[in-house]
Amino acid sequence: MKKRTLYIVLFVVAVLAAVVAATALTSHAEVISSDFGAQGDNLHCTLDTGTGRLEITGTGVIEGSDELPWSDKSLTVKTVVIGEGVTGVGENVFAGFINIESVTLPETLTYVGKSAFYNCFGIKSIDLPDGVREIGLLAFYGTGYYTDASNWTDGALYISNHLIKVKDEAGSRYSVRPGTKCIAEGAFQLCVNLKEVSIPGSVVTVGSNAFNSCIALLRVTISDGVETIGDNAFNCCTKLPKIIIPASVKKIGANVFGSCYVLSDVYYCGSEEEWEKIDIDMNDMNNENLNKANKHFNEYADVPVNAWFTAGAVYCSGRSFMSGTGDGIFSPAMTLNRAMFVTILAKIDGTDTSTYVEVVFKDVPEGKWYSKAVTWAAVNGYAGGTGNGFFSPDAPVTRETLAQFFFTYSKAKGYDVSYTADLSVYTDEGQIAKWAKDAVSWAVGAGLISGTSATTVSPKATATRAQVALIVMNYVEKFAG
Repeated sequence: MKKRTLYIVLFVVAVLAAVVAATALTSHAEVISSDFGAQGDNLHCTLDTGTGRLEITGTGVIEGSDELPWSDKSLTVKTVVIGEGVTGVGENVFAGFINIESVTLPETLTYVGKSAFYNCFGIKSIDLPDGVREIGLLAFYGTGYYTDASNWTDGALYISNHLIKVKDEAGSRYSVRPGTKCIAEGAFQLCVNLKEVSIPGSVVTVGSNAFNSCIALLRVTISDGVETIGDNAFNCCTKLPKIIIPASVKKIGANVFGSCYVLSDVYYCGSEEEWEKIDIDMNDMNNENLNKANKHFNEYADVPVNAWFTAGAVYCSGRSFMSGTGDGIFSPAMTLNRAMFVTILAKIDGTDTSTYVEVVFKDVPEGKWYSKAVTWAAVNGYAGGTGNGFFSPDAPVTRETLAQFFFTYSKAKGYDVSYTADLSVYTDEGQIAKWAKDAVSWAVGAGLISGTSATTVSPKATATRAQVALIVMNYVEKFAG
């Protein structure tokens, strides 16, 4: 009986102690409610120090400051909810808040500043709205999401539809994932092995320093859709010889091509008048490299500024591989014939064909505009005839013939012909001529020719000037420099 009484007493004492402790904790908990922000902003925060929930409402940008209402509560905040109307989270706003576990961001968000969530170890997952247009350096560095290796794919880290960081181990060629909206500041910085990068048209912003010090970078493909190229984006890309800029670009920041000493040519898919309207920061003299580069503009009435072949047409025209068909017309839908193509190939080679006067084919007499180019191609083994001593100069170039011409030329020049593709995915694989099978496999594998649909490669289809212009651009950039 005494033992039972003792147990009851001890139990009551324990309960009373727990109540006292809870009361003490509750008495120390408080709710902080405060307006804050720069002039013109309308921001309000509520922090429950008991639960660690911080809620921010209103409109404007949360600017970084040591005097924010929660600045001295870095160990208290566990949950952050930012309401609709807030457009930015500034520099260092939550840096070092190691106990934050959950962050909710509004669809109105467009800007995340440098180190905004730096070393927030507890953040294991996060969603970034598609409307974000600027992500500062180290914005998410050290978060649980950043340090979790399972979130990295082929050396790259994405948060939702935004590219945050690419490691040098990603290799010499990288294609930004389709659907990506923003490339963060410094995303590729110091990827010293990167030689080629492709940016899809879904990207709106190429962030500041995005490719800074990519010292091996030779080729950049920027698709139509990109609007902003940030400060220092290609600074110290010392081997970058040329750049193709889509007409969608509206702003080019300071020092974008600083120390790009070999940058010689800029191919712009719009007109010269449209180029003049771009907001180019020329206050920094290091944009001199962009200013002094040779500019090539879209001068053709039948080449839209945002067509899939526009870059190819401007590029081939700028490098004199192809010219217009007269009266400011490019004739993109016109079928290219064999004579036209070998003439283009001779221009790519840069050879002087004036000495190639020998008549090699029955249907290529001396004195035709294409005669010397055909003779040059035949004598050097770059192009063969169609049989019985004929070349068929007026015959349309088919896709498999185009592949064969480039394949043969590339082998002779010592270019990389190791690329291959699985042609069995195409239902019309059987239509590829035996003599062209290796060439088509190589051309598809190298990205020169793509399928005409998910299941067809159309080897017998004729090639238009638009198609050839794009293929020539890709070929020269990839192999011939």
